[in-house]
Amino acid sequence: MGSPESLGELYGAIFMLALSIGLYILPGAVASGRDHHHQAPIWVLNILLGWTVIGWVLALVWAAMPVKRRHTST
Repeated sequence: MGSPESLGELYGAIFMLALSIGLYILPGAVASGRDHHHQAPIWVLNILLGWTVIGWVLALVWAAMPVKRRHTST
């Protein structure tokens, strides 16, 4: 086993990786959580262009836009 310092660095690196991934997929998660009517294209934009930052911001703004409710006939 490594020293406590190296173990702490490992845990810190794992935490930062998990945080980074969580922030990266945030727009898609918001769209899915809100059952957005365009959630699939938002995920595609987020995954393919999220690394450009502007793509990530656009996906997040799009995910936050009002959701059109689907009409259901009973």
